Amino acid sequence: MLRVLVIDDDRELCQLVSVCLVREGMEVQVAHDGRSGFKSARTGQHDLAILDVMLPQLTGLQVLKQL
Repeated sequence: MLRVLVIDDDRELCQLVSVCLVREGMEVQVAHDGRSGFKSARTGQHDLAILDVMLPQLTGLQVLKQL
């Protein structure tokens, strides 16, 4: 099963994306700010991350550079 991390501060969008990905047989985890998204991504438990650029605490670009 593909494990996806969605990092976005728009909670409604995260819910919509999660529903669509789960329907396709994927496991989804969500983070709503850059700092928690970075911590989740560093665990190595995900196959793919969907990352918003404009996030609170750390921007998406900062998260990407640190990863």
